Amino acid sequence: MKMRKATIDDLESILTLVMGFRNYLNLKSPSESEFRNGLKKLMSGNDAEFFVVSNNRNVICGYILLRYRFSMWASGLEARIEDLFVSPSDRQKGTGKELVKYAIQKATEKVCVTICLDTNENNPVTMNMYTQLGFKAHKERWIMADRFFLDVQQTEV
Repeated sequence: MKMRKATIDDLESILTLVMGFRNYLNLKSPSESEFRNGLKKLMSGNDAEFFVVSNNRNVICGYILLRYRFSMWASGLEARIEDLFVSPSDRQKGTGKELVKYAIQKATEKVCVTICLDTNENNPVTMNMYTQLGFKAHKERWIMADRFFLDVQQTEV
């Protein structure tokens, strides 16, 4: 399995995975065109990075989207894992976990002081993976959703 930062040349491969993610969630929108435009915008900006993983057939089979913003509460740059998806045929092989580790490494290299994410608390496999990687659940005061935080300075991956 090979991981790397995605380039604009990977847009169509990522789009295929994003559409698979949308369909997995049983959603009808955003449309493929809206996703394509969104991917282009994210990939051309400075506040997001996509990382992709290729399987042993050299096919991109997963991606993770890392977003960056300055947090006055953390007094530094915060990274947020916004999306993580691995194609169904490449799951249960540690691919998702390796993508998260890779994203943590990249966020650490950018000197992010926190890494957080939102996830579906009804997905025990994913919840277990994040817990194994050092994330902890916190309830936010205003948003009724679980959020996991990883203090990059205190966790070794």
